[in-house]
Order: sequence, then structure tokens, then C-alpha cells
Amino acid sequence: MEKLIAKDLLSIGAVFFRPEEPFIWASGIK
Repeated sequence: MEKLIAKDLLSIGAVFFRPEEPFIWASGIK
């Protein structure tokens, strides 16, 4: 459970750090 939360936080952070490529990160999460 903790790993999933950490992964989500990293994914969300990635979106904020790379706002020019939100769809690539989003597709990578799913």
C-alpha cells in the first residue's frame, strides 16, 4: 500500500515537473 502511494506521489510530482508532457506521464501511470 505504501509503495502504491509513493508511486502515485512520484507520478503526480512528475506531472508538475514536466507540465509540457502530462499525457505521456498519465499514459505511463495507466
